[in-house]
Amino acid sequence: MGDLEHSSPPEHPGPSRKRRRAKIACESCRTRKRKCDGQEPCGTCVQLEYDCHYNPTSKVSKRTREASQDEQTSSNVTETPGAGQNPVADTGTSNSTVEPPYLLDLEHHARTYDHESQVTYPLILQSQAEPSSCACLSLLYLMMEQLRAKDRIVVPDDLGLLRNYVSSAKQVLYCQECPRRYLSIVQNGTMLGVLCMCIAACYARALEAIDAETKRASDANEQKQLCISASSPESLHSPSPLGNVLSSFSVDVAASEWASIMRRTVKVEIFGTESCTENCFMSFIDTLQERQKGWHRIPPAPDCPSTYPSLCDKNDPEPVCLVIVNQARKLVNSFKF
Repeated sequence: MGDLEHSSPPEHPGPSRKRRRAKIACESCRTRKRKCDGQEPCGTCVQLEYDCHYNPTSKVSKRTREASQDEQTSSNVTETPGAGQNPVADTGTSNSTVEPPYLLDLEHHARTYDHESQVTYPLILQSQAEPSSCACLSLLYLMMEQLRAKDRIVVPDDLGLLRNYVSSAKQVLYCQECPRRYLSIVQNGTMLGVLCMCIAACYARALEAIDAETKRASDANEQKQLCISASSPESLHSPSPLGNVLSSFSVDVAASEWASIMRRTVKVEIFGTESCTENCFMSFIDTLQERQKGWHRIPPAPDCPSTYPSLCDKNDPEPVCLVIVNQARKLVNSFKF
């Protein structure tokens, strides 16, 4: 060990300066609690044939202090930097002395970060610069949030609300922007399926509300008021040109009769009538299911991964979007009218 001590003379010899232990020790000497001269490799590790390496943070600090000491020596300054001063090495002399961002001034660091982010993350910046031209995802989230906030379903008032949701969902179903990117395809199909589940659950709650209201009115021996409205008087009667028939009126019916009419109304909203099934809820589910199968057979977006195409037959696992739609269909088919 005596030879080792003489092999590392002080960096700045002076008549009254004593040898000091290196402030930065390598990991091997620090772990074994041995003296370290701070060299790379240090004399102790060379003599004992240890693997000599430094902690990256320690190396940066060491280089910073060495640069500061070199500046002090060249300017004949013998005092050390005051407390709170962070000496910064000249980054233009060598690439190995580049300081971490927290030692640089904020303005220079901001400029460096902006430049590096544009080089490293061009796709992210491009997607941020080109926002989606459709609002399908926002519309779907808004409708589901409104359905979630409804504490109870009122019949027949909320049946019109559910019909409007189905009509709005058709705008998302036929959107021409969503199929252009894979992520939009997944969002469109999955969220439409989730919305179908929400609407089907609301129809189930509507049937439960009909049963509860019927029981309450029957126990109270009350009659229910049934309102009938039409867009034109001719649809209810055939008035003469001089007649003045109101477009809506109400009648009092028994609770059981009201319940029968309301349940038939819910059934028509879901399945449509024999003459018209275009705007019913099940027609929307059928159209969504066929569209999703077509998308999986022939992916509409060029960036779809190889796992997306599927024949959707019994041999292939069922895609998630179709699983959700089928669950909505099963829920509707379980209703008892």
